Amino acid sequence: MKILYSQIKEKLHVAKEKVIEEKNKDREDLPAIPPEVYVKTVQKQSKTKPKYNKEIIKTIDHELKTAQIIPRHHNTKEKIHLSNIRRPKKFSESVINAWDDTLDRSESRTWGKRPTNHYRHYCATAKVSKDKPLDSK
Repeated sequence: MKILYSQIKEKLHVAKEKVIEEKNKDREDLPAIPPEVYVKTVQKQSKTKPKYNKEIIKTIDHELKTAQIIPRHHNTKEKIHLSNIRRPKKFSESVINAWDDTLDRSESRTWGKRPTNHYRHYCATAKVSKDKPLDSK
């Protein structure tokens, strides 16, 4: 019986290692983490409180993928997993080019947009001039 159990245990271990290697094949490296990050809150039921809170990181352990943070109050954990940190937003080229003053305005998709129909309708019904600011009367 012991031999049978040891063989089954060995086969399960080999299969588990094979699955782990397959999953880790195309795993991406961790991005650079700034000292101030937004961490997911543990309280999941509250719809009125923010989902992420701003925290300050003391140290990062890349091997265990954890970080030590400075606790803000008595209920905050000091050690968090890096999967609970909100990733920085990825900007497309058109958004990055929109803030570049050296580019020609025709190259950026954000420049030269026409006003929306909602704005035109508002100007027509409210009798507001398109040239004047909205708060002036």
